[in-house]
Amino acid sequence: MLDSPTGPAEAVGQPPRLTRATAGEPGEAEDPIGGRAIHHLVREIPGVRIYDILCTKRNRRWATDSDFEGFGLALVRQGGFLRRALGTEGYADATSAFFHPPTVEQHISHPRNGRDRCTAVTFTEDAIVPFAGDGFLPVGLIPTTAEIDLLHRRLVADLGGSTETWQLEVHLTHLVASIVELGSPGRVSAKRTGTSKRHRKLADQVREAIAADPAGASLRTLSRELGYSPFHVCRTFGRVTGETITAHRNRVRVTQALDRLMAGERDLASLAADLGFADQSHLARVVRSLVGSPPSHVRQLFKETGRPA
Repeated sequence: MLDSPTGPAEAVGQPPRLTRATAGEPGEAEDPIGGRAIHHLVREIPGVRIYDILCTKRNRRWATDSDFEGFGLALVRQGGFLRRALGTEGYADATSAFFHPPTVEQHISHPRNGRDRCTAVTFTEDAIVPFAGDGFLPVGLIPTTAEIDLLHRRLVADLGGSTETWQLEVHLTHLVASIVELGSPGRVSAKRTGTSKRHRKLADQVREAIAADPAGASLRTLSRELGYSPFHVCRTFGRVTGETITAHRNRVRVTQALDRLMAGERDLASLAADLGFADQSHLARVVRSLVGSPPSHVRQLFKETGRPA
C-alpha cells in the first residue's frame, strides 16, 4: 500500500477516491519512504470505486497510510505488509482483508523488499450502509476463508469484462457481507425476527419488481425500495425460491428476449440494451446458457417452425 500524506477530502456525496489516483486511468505516485504505487481505477458505480493497486516498497519504517478517503476495504492479492490500527498490529497477506473507516488512522510498514498487490474498494457514507448494514465496521485484520478468496477473484474477474452493474453489486454484496460476518460474528448471519410468510412476501415483491422492470440496473435501488439490505434480499430470495436473484432475473430477461426473437427482432445490440445486458455478447452468453443456443440460432429455429422472422 502507498504510504503518503493525507490528501484533501472529496466533495460531499462524491465517491471517495484513493489519494493520488487518477480516475479512469492508472496513476503513479512516489512513496515518500521509498518505492512507488500504481493505482488503477478499474470500475466505478454510484458511491463505489474499485481499484487495483500495485506497490513496490523498500523501507521498514511505519508511515501513515492515507490511500483511503471515505470507507475503505482492502484485500491483498500478492505479497504483504504490516498494518497497525487502534494499537493492534498484524501482517496483511493474501489470506487477510481489512476495513478502513475514515475516523481510524492506520500505519503501514513493509518489512521485506518486493511488491504487493491489493484490490481496494472505497465507499461513500451512503454507499457503505447497504453493503455492510451500517458504518460501524470491524477495524482489525480479518483472516479470509477459501470462500471469500473465491468471491474476491470473482469480483476481480467481473472487473475484467463488460459485467453489468447488477451482477457486480451482487458479488460485492456477498463479498462485503462475508468479511463483515468474519470480523463481527453474528452481525450478518443473525436471524431477523420474521415468519416464513414475510419471507415469501419479500420474494414475491422481488419477482414483482423484476417483472415490472427486468432491465433495472441496480440491486441496491431495488433493495432500498423494499426496505431491506441487498444481502438480506438476496439471501431471503434464495432461501424461498431455491435460485439466486440473478438467475431469476436472467430467466425473466431471456423469456422476453425469446418473445422478441419470435416476433422477428434482428437488432441484437438493441435487444441487449433494452433488456439491461452489458452488451450483445453478454446477451448471447446468457441465452445460450439457459436455452442451449445463441440468439441467432434461436431466431433461425423460429423461422424453421413457421413463425414470423
